[in-house]
Amino acid sequence: MGACSFTQAAYPGQQSYNGTCGDGIDPDGTNRCTNSGGCDIYGSDTIAAITSLSKPAPTPPTASAATLSWAQATWAGSWVNSLLTNSSFGNAASGKGVAIWDLDNEPSWWDAVHRDVHPDPFTYDEVTNGGIGTALAIKTVDPTAEVSGPVMDYWWDYFYSKKDVESGWSAGPCLQPFSNPVDRTAHGGTPFIEYYLQQMAAAETTYASGCWIMLTCTPTSRPTAPDSPLPETPKRNRHG
Repeated sequence: MGACSFTQAAYPGQQSYNGTCGDGIDPDGTNRCTNSGGCDIYGSDTIAAITSLSKPAPTPPTASAATLSWAQATWAGSWVNSLLTNSSFGNAASGKGVAIWDLDNEPSWWDAVHRDVHPDPFTYDEVTNGGIGTALAIKTVDPTAEVSGPVMDYWWDYFYSKKDVESGWSAGPCLQPFSNPVDRTAHGGTPFIEYYLQQMAAAETTYASGCWIMLTCTPTSRPTAPDSPLPETPKRNRHG
């Protein structure tokens, strides 16, 4: 059985199981659930995918430690290596491998969709350092590949982290997502995308003697009004 979010060992008594993987639902009468259809373990407002896999991005090593063996031992690097060594694919230069690796698809959703392994809102350091470590692992294993990122959604994310947004939502009197940017303030007031690119440029000098480890910045945008809501982190009460 593959990895799953709600294992029987961690969450006994669920409504149903596929092997040892539960459906994330407590049946009526279990753990204070009083709903005949069952209760979601993390609350009724969840939209979680139940196949999340906890594989944090690699921490950027010192320049001297950024070796091929280091890269191949990371989750991202081993994935790239599995394609590079597969005769059906190969490296990017072969024309059959992956030409461009995109990083960090919409991290504002991580603490909602993947809240079982990522319950907290993303921060400047998480996405920036994780992006550097992942890009470095990819480029070390396959120097012919290119990397782009971060794939951000919503215009707020160009300027603030999700930690900032949620902090703003919880701070009165206006409850605006940008009203209490604790993470941005801790990073000198620099907008998130600007900070990300600054750190990526510095990493390119540190690790690659000025060569690009990231091809392009790829923020995205949803066609919504500026005050449209971001996905909220589910409440921590089990059946609230």
